[in-house]
Amino acid sequence: MSRDPKHYKLPEQLILNIKISNKSLLFLSLLLILTSCSVWRNFNSYFNTYFNAQKFFGEVEEAIQEGTVDRFDFKADNGAKAQTQNIQKVIEKCSAILQDHRESAYFDNSLLMIGKAFYYQQEFIKARRKFNELSVILDSDLLLENKLWLGKTELHLRNFDEGMDILNEVRDSAKIDDNDEIIVDAAVTQIAFLIYRENYYRAIEYSESLLEETDDDELKAEIYFQMGKLYTLLEEPENASEAFAKVPQYEPTYEIEFNSKFENAKLLKQLDRLDESLAVLEELRDEDKNQDNFDVIDLEKGLIWYEQGKVDTAYNQFYDVDTTYKRGEAAGRAEYMLGVIWESDYRDFDSAKFFYGKSVRAAMAPEYKAQAGRKKNLFDKYSTLSGNIYRNSMQYLYATDSSAFIRDSLTYEAYLNRDTTEFDLTEDDPNAEPEVIPTKPSKPRLEADSLNNLLAKTKFELGNLFLTELNIPDSAMKYYNDIKEKHGAKYFEPRLVYSIGTYYLTVGDQEKADSIYNYVYENYYYDEVANEAAKKLGKELISKGKDKAEVKYMEAEDFFLDGEFTKALVNFDSVYTVYPESQYAPRALFTKGYILENKLDMPDSAFSVYDTLSNNYKNSVYTKSVKKKYDFYRAEQKRIADSIAAAQKHIADSLAAIVRQQEIADSLAALPQDSLAVDSVAVLKDSTLITPDSLDQQNNLNNNSVTDTTSSKQK
Repeated sequence: MSRDPKHYKLPEQLILNIKISNKSLLFLSLLLILTSCSVWRNFNSYFNTYFNAQKFFGEVEEAIQEGTVDRFDFKADNGAKAQTQNIQKVIEKCSAILQDHRESAYFDNSLLMIGKAFYYQQEFIKARRKFNELSVILDSDLLLENKLWLGKTELHLRNFDEGMDILNEVRDSAKIDDNDEIIVDAAVTQIAFLIYRENYYRAIEYSESLLEETDDDELKAEIYFQMGKLYTLLEEPENASEAFAKVPQYEPTYEIEFNSKFENAKLLKQLDRLDESLAVLEELRDEDKNQDNFDVIDLEKGLIWYEQGKVDTAYNQFYDVDTTYKRGEAAGRAEYMLGVIWESDYRDFDSAKFFYGKSVRAAMAPEYKAQAGRKKNLFDKYSTLSGNIYRNSMQYLYATDSSAFIRDSLTYEAYLNRDTTEFDLTEDDPNAEPEVIPTKPSKPRLEADSLNNLLAKTKFELGNLFLTELNIPDSAMKYYNDIKEKHGAKYFEPRLVYSIGTYYLTVGDQEKADSIYNYVYENYYYDEVANEAAKKLGKELISKGKDKAEVKYMEAEDFFLDGEFTKALVNFDSVYTVYPESQYAPRALFTKGYILENKLDMPDSAFSVYDTLSNNYKNSVYTKSVKKKYDFYRAEQKRIADSIAAAQKHIADSLAAIVRQQEIADSLAALPQDSLAVDSVAVLKDSTLITPDSLDQQNNLNNNSVTDTTSSKQK
């Protein structure tokens, strides 16, 4: 049977010329007689299976074309998944043609369709099989297109070199045939693949080659836009700006034209060509068609003004973006920049924390949200440390000056009982000082010594925060000096001195910094910070460590200050048991007892610890500090023990009396009835147990005795 293309047109021609008349029927009969059986087979295939397959396949490719956002995205789905049902129908109908109509004129078309259908389903092995089957039909008009899709498939099967070679061959053949559509398809696939593989320079080379091979101005605009993006990834802002600037010279879509100009404005800002950048943004802002993008334009203008040092102007711009374009990504970044201004320019950390917190909750790109999250955490830490310093300072004041607690309590009580009936003029007076609301004072929960150490620790952490993260070394030095002058926390000394050295290094005084590092290295050789100083000085590291008992005690104290009392108790106990001769052993026992008594409400356990402390470290200052409490508790325990002993004796005596009474009752029951009264009286007189019944019997006997005496006298 012949595959001459002339035969393919016969069925269509037949249908178009059919007329409902006797002459038409006769003509049709003659044609059917004259044509071969293959004509009828082609006719039947086309108007049944093949026609429907083409219909469904057309819908699939149309949907994929509409779903293509970026043709240079190698892994994009492009809407193929949404066409799964239609793709399956194409595969079924084309499979039927391949099985039942192998001699049909539409066999090679069906092979290509089914191969592309498998490709869209990402069934690349099946797709390659179909493309290879078609490639052996040497007289097919579809060989070049088939080879294009075979090259694409090999790339997806990770046969990278083979796929690129096939596509290069396709481009060369397409140039000979002047087939611009296949040239573009092959080149775009190669560029998209190279971008996917992050081979950006080679992708740019292929893009420049495609620019020379195509006359499509819309495509050229898209290629230059893609090159601008690639140069941006390569951190070549000059080349990127140049590529973006060429986009409007062709016929870009609205999205590509706007994005190229907007990205170019950002690059000009990066290149410190701020006035040019602002001019591009103003041009975009003046066009009403860009109103959907006014938020990002206004944000970028604010960033330029901030770069120019116009802080107040930038602040107002960011504030307008935040309030005008709520819930958008631009608003989130504006809130972040408001936080930056409050932090770096206005030095109001509470306001900075507020805006960083808002930006974290806003819709932003992941990289900006991560930055905002780090800033929020930083200022949350600052706020926590500052608040702890204030609260613990008040606690320390009350622990060392009882009159301060009384004074503040009276002030707070007076505030609660203030006269609120008068009209508050401060609401209408912008110059009026805001009302200071006193906080309710609370009695110290820790001893003064522990509060002093806690204050030193917190101030040290805040100083380090200023030095290393907030980049405000002068504020850090303020806290370091405050610790030295007011707290004298001995165990902080090595780290404190080292941090002061780091301060001088930060402000550029290398000589002073080295001098302090040398002091740390020579005088605090037992502390791990000495090796940090050695690294700064380029000296040999020290192998000796600090007092192990001190290390263990500091760990326990950190647990205590953080409220982890169980861990603290274990560590304090190990200080005493492992290092009983250390100066930290009595201190550890004292703190352990304090936790049991005041934090866990276990006075008996606390007394046991104080007892160990008093017996083993009689001359310790910690023993003396608990002496009154210990003596009182011991006396109270003795009193309770004596009371218990007396109660136990009383109970024993009572039980003995009960037993004796029972014995008496048993004896009385055994006596004759006529002697019961006399014997009972005798017994009762000897008995030490007095009961209500015995008192009544005694009273009756006395009355009888009086009666007998009276009768005798009368006689």
